Amino acid sequence: MKRKIANFFGAQSDFTKNVMRLAGSSTVAIAITLVSLPIITRIYSPEDFGQFQILLSTIGVLSVITSFRYEMAIVMPKGRNEASAVYTLALIFLILTTFLISIAFFFLGGAFLQLLNAEVLEPYLFLMCVAIFLAGLVQVLRYAITREKRFKELGSNKVIETASAQGMKISLGLLSPTFLSLFVSQVVGYILSIVLAVKYKQTNLSFSRRKLGWALKKYHRFILYSTPAVLLNTVALQLPVFMIARYFGPELVGYYVLAIKLIEVPLKIVGNAISQVYFKQAADIFHSGPENLLRLYRRTVAKLALAMSLPTILVFVLAEPVVPYILGQNWSEVGSIMMFVVVWKFFEFINYPVSSTLTVINEQHIDLGLKAVFSLGLRFSALALFNESQHEFLIALVASASFYYIIFNLVAYQRVKRRI
Repeated sequence: MKRKIANFFGAQSDFTKNVMRLAGSSTVAIAITLVSLPIITRIYSPEDFGQFQILLSTIGVLSVITSFRYEMAIVMPKGRNEASAVYTLALIFLILTTFLISIAFFFLGGAFLQLLNAEVLEPYLFLMCVAIFLAGLVQVLRYAITREKRFKELGSNKVIETASAQGMKISLGLLSPTFLSLFVSQVVGYILSIVLAVKYKQTNLSFSRRKLGWALKKYHRFILYSTPAVLLNTVALQLPVFMIARYFGPELVGYYVLAIKLIEVPLKIVGNAISQVYFKQAADIFHSGPENLLRLYRRTVAKLALAMSLPTILVFVLAEPVVPYILGQNWSEVGSIMMFVVVWKFFEFINYPVSSTLTVINEQHIDLGLKAVFSLGLRFSALALFNESQHEFLIALVASASFYYIIFNLVAYQRVKRRI
């Protein structure tokens, strides 16, 4: 994998070296997940996975806004003192928003779960609040590590989180094969990741009012635009889980989740590696000239499209006959779903690493508009209109999601080009 990435992006560049550091760790994480998955699917039922995913999707939607995206701004200041102020501000927001979410869950959590036909999860709302805080803290600490360009440590952090979570799922599943065992395992993974990240990070806390005020004002666009944008995008990504739960039940959620996981495990981890490095590289070179950012953007998108072509073809050919042997006969429907969603994931994989481009050029308002209209608005409309059958639902999902990623890349390219 390292050699292929080097050939794609140029072996001598810092960009390539840093991507390779993360990709090497990603390969280990991929292997751990893929080896453990056939064991886990023979322990837990599709319904267990579906209920677990409803919890996880809710955590995913809320955890991305807990720091109002100030965690992304940690990598941007040149000075260490300024970065410490941004880091501290992100943690303050994390604590405050988690507290507010907990209050909201106390009054409205039951009604939300009833809407999803998942009332059985209501006793675990407090654990969800804990997990939201932990997931938000993981994000903040990982960006602090990214700022120091400690990509090797960042990769190790992700491997340990993956290994601990997967190992716990098997161990707890043998004792009690329920969705709660899956959930507790995820939380343990967060905790271990945090412990190691605290050891690796070098950015310290700063409670200077002047510095905190500077950070709040300097990066206010992260609150005004990046936060609602990422919320809209995450809701759009998790919308299928919520709507499948409402219209078809948790069992189909389980099938859908495994289909997504089998495609995303290798793609998303590698995509995350490229994304972490691209964001730092793009932020650094933009100041030297927009034409350099445009060149990086164009090269990255082209290479990602080429890299994703073969996996897409393989899924079309092999998913339906091979998946039952990997996961077990109870999961045969997963292969059919994979043949739909791989088209969507093709465009998402190309978009994901370069999706921070509009943030780098300080045009978060454009990002917000695209996510509101095309990511969430279009996807919700399509799924609300076309849900008479599973087949119809999947076609609507793939078409609306793919269209959004195509539009986003075209707009981002044009906005960078206008800066030249």
